[in-house]
Order: sequence, then C-alpha cells, then structure tokens
Amino acid sequence: ETHNRQKQYVLDASKAPYLAALGITSASGHLKGDKADKYRQLQNIINLVDQCVVDSGLREKAVLRVVDMGSGKAYLSFALYDYFNHHLKIATELVGIDHNQTLVDGSNALARELGYSGLRFDCATLEASQIGAVDLLIALHACDTATDAALFKGISAGAAVIMAVPCC
Repeated sequence: ETHNRQKQYVLDASKAPYLAALGITSASGHLKGDKADKYRQLQNIINLVDQCVVDSGLREKAVLRVVDMGSGKAYLSFALYDYFNHHLKIATELVGIDHNQTLVDGSNALARELGYSGLRFDCATLEASQIGAVDLLIALHACDTATDAALFKGISAGAAVIMAVPCC
C-alpha cells in the first residue's frame, strides 16, 4: 500500500502561519484547493535552494544574507525565511525587493506580525536597489530586463549562489 503513503513536504503547512496569512492555507493549516499548485511550487523551489546551499557550503555560515529580487506577494520570501531560520536553524537575514509599495507595506506588516525580525521588504526598482553583501540571490519571474539587473546585482554583491528564472 505504498501508493497511499502521505507525501513528505519540506514546508509543513500546519506549522507555517505565513501560509494562512498569504491565502495558501486556511487558518487551521489546511491547504486551499485553488492554491495547491503554489504550495507545490514553493516546496520544489525550497528543495532546489537547499541543494544549492549544501553544494555551495552556505549551510556552514553563522549568518546567511538572502535577497529576493522582485519579491511580489512574497510567498517565496516568507518560505525561505522560515526554512532557513526555523528548519535549518541558520540565522538568516532576508530582504525582498519590489517596486510595488502596497505589496512591500503588506509584506513588512506581516513580517512584523509574525515576529520575523530578520525579514524586511524594500520598495525599489531592482536597478536602484542597494543590497550590500549577499550570500544567496533569488530572482524568479522578474520581468523584462529585471532578470538582467538581478544577475548584475548578485554578481556585484559577491553572491555564492544566484538563482534566476526569467519570465518575459
């Protein structure tokens, strides 16, 4: 009966309050049917990020600096922050950069509400953002030339790992 076994997920929906706040799960931690694809996508990305972090030696760092360029609704930013800080027990500072002030304000409010003191969001274009030194830079679906800007920023910041998926 192995085909009936429970899938093992990196992110436990019942122990991730940000998932409910972002509309992926109900308040009780149950996955919403229309958000199943987003949840699976987060799981897959976290698995890929984890492998890159292991291969790069970043798991040995005392403090990890992560930047999510074009963070949008911040699903991935919150998942990465939770994963590094709470699952891997690596003190992680994560900055999400997005040009939409409304999304940035909402994400900062949620980070404060959850007590995620090392998670913040800045409103800026990727080109104008000031990110400082970075260990891991993520840019998923950054539109137009934003992926190019993210790659430039990551290289300039000395990122050990840059993960980018252009969209258009």
